[in-house]
Amino acid sequence: MDTEIITEKKPLAKFTLSEEDFFSILSQRVGPEDVDFARQIMKDTQGLGCVIDLKQSSFVVKLPDPGGSGQKLSLLVVEKGGQVYVRNEFYEQLRSLGLSKEIASDFARQTAELFGNCRVKEGYFAYWSRTVSLSELRQRYQEFRGILENTIDRIIKEASRA
Repeated sequence: MDTEIITEKKPLAKFTLSEEDFFSILSQRVGPEDVDFARQIMKDTQGLGCVIDLKQSSFVVKLPDPGGSGQKLSLLVVEKGGQVYVRNEFYEQLRSLGLSKEIASDFARQTAELFGNCRVKEGYFAYWSRTVSLSELRQRYQEFRGILENTIDRIIKEASRA
């Protein structure tokens, strides 16, 4: 008589880092000026109406849809290892809301141009070709923030017309 043993694979539990845990891990991987800078990014973007979505290994700066859909637009990802990037999801989110996808393409292109050897990744519309360190972003942050503010303004204006 054969006995069949059935084992259930339990899905790995997802967890999110607390803000305290995120900064504790980050402080082990980057210098104190970059830790302070990451905190500044959080503070500044919240001041622009964004929310911070803590994940397993990063925080994502998201703009709630000004049109009221409840969707949040992913603008920037800051990893616990000190890397920063934009991703194509922003483009797709704008498309799903019926807003101009060019807003995401322009944001990715303009911000990528701030950093050496960075551009929009081939085959994507709004994804950097490489990650950028917090230090690199810190050095160009005033320009980056201006582009981000302009991008948020464009989204708000377009959403009010929709």
